[in-house]
Amino acid sequence: MAKRQKIGYILLAAGLVDRKQMENALRRQAVSGGRLGDILIEMGALSEENLARALSKQLGLPFVDLEKTSVPEDLMGLLSANFLLKHRVIPIKREGNIIKVAMANPLDHSTINDVEFITGGSVQPMVTTPSAVETFLKSRFLKTIDEQEPPKENPPAEPPVEMTEEKDTDVTTRRIKNAAEAQSVVKTVNKILFDAIKAGAANIHIEPKQKDMFVRYRIDGVLRNTATLPAQAHPVIISRLKMIAGMNVSASSCSQEGRAEIKLGGREIELLTSTVPTLYGEKMVIKIRDNNRKLRSLEDLDMISRNFDRYRLLLSRPHGVILAAGPSRSGKSATLYASLASIYSEAVNVITLEESVKYRIPGINQVQVNEESGLGFAAGLSAILRQDPDVIMVGKLRDRETAEIACLSSLRGQRVLSAVYARNAVSAITWLMNIDIKPYLVASALTGVIAKRLLRRSCQHCLENYVPDRGVMTAFNIGESEPADRFYRGKGCQNCGSSGYSGQIAIYEILTVDDTLRELILRRAPEREMWIAARKAGMATLEENGLYLALKKLTTLEELLRVISADDITSKKKENWDEKIITMFEG
Repeated sequence: MAKRQKIGYILLAAGLVDRKQMENALRRQAVSGGRLGDILIEMGALSEENLARALSKQLGLPFVDLEKTSVPEDLMGLLSANFLLKHRVIPIKREGNIIKVAMANPLDHSTINDVEFITGGSVQPMVTTPSAVETFLKSRFLKTIDEQEPPKENPPAEPPVEMTEEKDTDVTTRRIKNAAEAQSVVKTVNKILFDAIKAGAANIHIEPKQKDMFVRYRIDGVLRNTATLPAQAHPVIISRLKMIAGMNVSASSCSQEGRAEIKLGGREIELLTSTVPTLYGEKMVIKIRDNNRKLRSLEDLDMISRNFDRYRLLLSRPHGVILAAGPSRSGKSATLYASLASIYSEAVNVITLEESVKYRIPGINQVQVNEESGLGFAAGLSAILRQDPDVIMVGKLRDRETAEIACLSSLRGQRVLSAVYARNAVSAITWLMNIDIKPYLVASALTGVIAKRLLRRSCQHCLENYVPDRGVMTAFNIGESEPADRFYRGKGCQNCGSSGYSGQIAIYEILTVDDTLRELILRRAPEREMWIAARKAGMATLEENGLYLALKKLTTLEELLRVISADDITSKKKENWDEKIITMFEG
């Protein structure tokens, strides 16, 4: 996937700095932080104007020379002097609803949104230098910026989602169409973002079609079509969202990635945005991450006491590898973070290595990988081992080298937690051996696997008795002679948006590696044979956990069938199977 070109590459390619200067700047950045361009300017290796022009190229935004630009007085009057001096912005030109604004930092989306809220227009950032902005403002307002008192005006309302909350949590097609026709692109986009966050959506999908475009939210793991808009609205909505995410607005034939941070009601929301060109235009997915969300404890992860006790026992072991297994969006990360929180104490050095930090945990040292600077998963894990760790969490095991280092680390006495994409607990073992991790290393290092899925929870406000259709019963090998009052579902009400489901609930499969399983791993036994051994050792399956929840009216057979593989469904249910399931989890 094509990403926005890094500023360092642009500067090197243009010959504005040499490799030695770049290496020196990167070393300084690693020690003290800060932006690479600013460090190069401080070193005297780069001028402000050259940096601004490189930034212009990187973002696909125009560069403006303020010395050669005439600014209309009526535009300057749109914003107060205090606001201009505080935020270092200059409105340059107005074309219809678009206001072109010169900025030293065109990625300052908070300021962009403030300007849009105050003016009611849509901002198109233009790149310039900090000194050019300061010189212009000094000449315009006479009083030097250094003498300027802090502004006493009330700050603008929280951007970018500034709108009145409505009772209806969904985006109404009519309202958005009217907004698009009135060219209120900013308000339309803000409404889409606001409603998605309010509804608890994990992702927003913007999808162009031949005659219209779809806006869909992923709520409780399932996509819901929220609005169908005219095709003409697609380009302006995509452009607006790309500007928010700091993406190249002029490039539409390649994949891009971007990110933005916004505030909503005191909450910090991170938007991770990606685009891909399709037949009818750019498709965009926005991943919503609430940085203020509360870290869930192990007790909050919906583990039935039987599974909870088995997993706590795994976590208490002084060393070894524990893997969380499942597909995307199955809750692996939440499980790993909750596990770390339960392990941490002042006597333990806990370090994580993550592609993107999803939760900030007090007391835990969290490291984010940076492939560009050479800190990938394998290199990062090797570096962490020199930091005297007691517990290590690696976001995901992606390759043989990282997995091998993780296994070797556990043999040195560390506890290692990580995640893998695997269908169930036993297939996580198979995955390790399929990437050529030696069986003796897997058998020695691996202590257990926790497989997980997230199911939609049946709405408890509108439960009704029902009989699943024959196809569903057949899929689970359940006979047709089951009592009619065995299963329940939500029929749909105001509380669940007529879906019959509200929220999510987890199912688990806890595998403990014992001596029998180690022997099977050493001789590369078939997955089925390892599964049988795990079952004999007391492992309850994902299916059994899901059936238990269905019998307790917490989910449905249809929902369970949606999230587990047919290979994970056991043989025909025998007489009194339901009582055995209840006994398995309740004793």
